[in-house]
Amino acid sequence: MNEIRPAVAEDGPSILQMVRALQTERRVGSPDALSETLIRNALFGRVPSVRAFVAETGVSLAGLAFYAPSFSIFRAGPALHVDFVYVKPSYRGSGVARALLAAIAGYGRDHGIGAITWLSARAGEHEERLVASLGVRPHDNLRFVRVPIASFERRGIGSLPWSQKASRQPA
Repeated sequence: MNEIRPAVAEDGPSILQMVRALQTERRVGSPDALSETLIRNALFGRVPSVRAFVAETGVSLAGLAFYAPSFSIFRAGPALHVDFVYVKPSYRGSGVARALLAAIAGYGRDHGIGAITWLSARAGEHEERLVASLGVRPHDNLRFVRVPIASFERRGIGSLPWSQKASRQPA
């Protein structure tokens, strides 16, 4: 039975395996820094920081997509941010990634969310075809910048008096 469903805690080992495979494939991140506990806490902890849909084949997981609530100033409303979509190589080109994104879009529609932002690496023909099949094109005037918090600390950014007040604001 093939289905797209929300990830559950028991998926932790398979999710970790796929995230590490993606990191290795794309040569990003540090696979050794990840642990099943970290993934479990991010997805299922007291205050989850991310959600996921998985593609299940009945025997194993074929793919997954991480997403989180966001806000779009361009659309002036809630949005969903897709952090990544991963499909195991043997399932690529079979519609798994499209089904995962459709599940996220369905979640958004059901919760009154009008847009999805997705940062996709230009890494392969499957991704290029997927983006084209959605009838969208990447924004030429936007770029993605990921800045580790430690970069601010190393450069002394945040030592200004007004930033101390901002950092103590309640969550």
